[in-house]
Amino acid sequence: MPEEEKQDLPASATDQDGGEKENTPQGRLKRAGLLLWRWALRLTAFVFVFFLVASLLLQIPAVQTWAARQTAAFLTYSLHTKVKVDYLYLGFFNRLVLEGFYVEDYHKDTLLYSERLYATFSVNPWHLLKRRITVRSVDLEKAELYIRRDTGELQDNLSYFLDQAFGKNEKGPNKKAR
Repeated sequence: MPEEEKQDLPASATDQDGGEKENTPQGRLKRAGLLLWRWALRLTAFVFVFFLVASLLLQIPAVQTWAARQTAAFLTYSLHTKVKVDYLYLGFFNRLVLEGFYVEDYHKDTLLYSERLYATFSVNPWHLLKRRITVRSVDLEKAELYIRRDTGELQDNLSYFLDQAFGKNEKGPNKKAR
């Protein structure tokens, strides 16, 4: 392009090198692609930093104590029985360790106590969006399980607890008809 014509163009029609800007559909598409790429990088960086900060925060004893209390409160509410957790450790978002894990049965007696409960689970983003977690394994260390069935009951306390946990029984222990 001759020098005289470049001077007649508005400043927005030329780039920094003095060349003409592409105001074509291909140029707009390229700019939109670059903008999309930048936002994708920002989102990836944000997610990485979020998980890094969450992982570092969960290493602080006060945060672990808070998380243990929240976990116990959630399990108590969900299972309709008293659950206590002394200490919680979350290792890279797929391994959970609960220390001092206690579950009470419907007789207000100990059903399960374990010094340590280890759980590994699948971290599937699709399941997390649906608020579901797939547990791969659960291991108990130095655990005590107390199973009992009182006279007149159809189920023992463990069966009743499992029914409560998985939604089969909502009222109370089954009683035999007299």
